[in-house]
Amino acid sequence: MSNSLRIPEPTSHFHGTPAPTPVELAVIVPMYREAKRIGPTLRDLVATLPRFASSWEIILVDDGSPDDTLGVVGEVSQSLSELSVAGVLPIRIVRHPRNRGKGAAVRTGLAHAQAAWSLVMDADNACSVQEVGPLLALARSSPNVGLVSGSRRVQGANVKAVAQRQLAGAIFRGVLHTLGLALLSDTQCGFKLYRGDLSRHIARQGVVDGYAFDLEHLLLTKRAGLQIAELGVRWDHQDGGQVSPIRDGLKMTISATRLRLRWLFRPPSMPDLSRVALVKEMIEGKPAEVVAPGPGQVSRSR
Repeated sequence: MSNSLRIPEPTSHFHGTPAPTPVELAVIVPMYREAKRIGPTLRDLVATLPRFASSWEIILVDDGSPDDTLGVVGEVSQSLSELSVAGVLPIRIVRHPRNRGKGAAVRTGLAHAQAAWSLVMDADNACSVQEVGPLLALARSSPNVGLVSGSRRVQGANVKAVAQRQLAGAIFRGVLHTLGLALLSDTQCGFKLYRGDLSRHIARQGVVDGYAFDLEHLLLTKRAGLQIAELGVRWDHQDGGQVSPIRDGLKMTISATRLRLRWLFRPPSMPDLSRVALVKEMIEGKPAEVVAPGPGQVSRSR
């Protein structure tokens, strides 16, 4: 694996054979201790994606979970075999040997995606994949839009959230205004659609492993000369998450401050993607080894 991708020797797992490359839509789901929540989300993905994309794949990135997240994924994948074609589901699993952070997991998923569009969504399904329809429609009709972000704060949003998280979000937005990083009305919504060429460049250029990775991705999109669109989505709070509004809010503030200073003094260079057609380039470097088992099997390779 190319060192430029900053992926710590992930291992790959497949249910059936990999999806054809490139596909129209890849859905990337970062996971950490999600054994209790990933099952329903995976079922929803497999049942819903054919409505929105002619070809698709699911990339689950396990960020060194100490629980049985991978075991649950294997069991659910086998139970969904009746929804597959010839017993094959386009589900890929990439695992970090150790916990790196959500930003690192998202970057790994973007690096492995071979798709015209890559959707990043949370494992808790707080924003269901059904919300991808309007995002895709806008992206397809806007050639210079590189990233479409779901939002819990613009017209059309329908949000059910606990008061503690709403307060933490308001405080963090104030911090972003102070830092000059209020790039969107809702920078931290975990439901974002990336154009394929942009997602691969972000995978190479990104360095933020923590929760402030969203800000870095927005900055890199602007540096590439592409527009960012924002659409309201339905978002329902789900219990059982790993995020602490106070503890992680402080970490995000520190990370955002560091990001602002780095971009002030040493902003990364990016190719101008605003004038080029959507490319179907392969990822640089040797991909993780692929093993294609028979129907109903999940393989593991290093």
